[in-house]
Amino acid sequence: MVAPDAGAQSQKVATVSIRDFYFEPSQLVIEPGTTVQWVNEGTTQHTVFATSPAGTFLSGTLNPGESFTYAFPQRFPRPSPDRSTVQPGMFRYICKIHPEMKGSVIFGEPQREATTVQQPPPLPQPSPVQQAPPDQQPPPDQQPSDQQPSTVPSTGGLSPILLISLPVLVAVGLLGWAIKRRSS
Repeated sequence: MVAPDAGAQSQKVATVSIRDFYFEPSQLVIEPGTTVQWVNEGTTQHTVFATSPAGTFLSGTLNPGESFTYAFPQRFPRPSPDRSTVQPGMFRYICKIHPEMKGSVIFGEPQREATTVQQPPPLPQPSPVQQAPPDQQPPPDQQPSDQQPSTVPSTGGLSPILLISLPVLVAVGLLGWAIKRRSS
């Protein structure tokens, strides 16, 4: 057994499970210098092949129970001339036997715990044309005196005067027709 020298940092190791037919987790965020181990926990053979940056790592064929490890560098490599790196700091990989199996390792800085304060969603405010149901309205003597009566905004349709006068005109017309018919 070899003891690490006092100046060596402890090695960080992250594990990705190879299942039939997906990687778990499919997206892994690591700190620089982390070693990732892919373990075939499926029932068939698989591989791990970096597609971006292309060829960064390639496992051999992994039988069920076998594993592959890759130590990520302290810095992200320069983009390759083929510009296949989609996002700086991201390694994309597939299983060459089952190319629909895809995963990624995001190469990031050490993460700090983020604290977020969630605000409750605002309560919906009734619009001027909405009125509370009768059982929820205060009695008239308890309503605030500065409350404005609700108005119906004009939407380009028939005006309220026309809507009120139309039935009156129809009634007058029917009444006139009835009187004329009786007198004949």
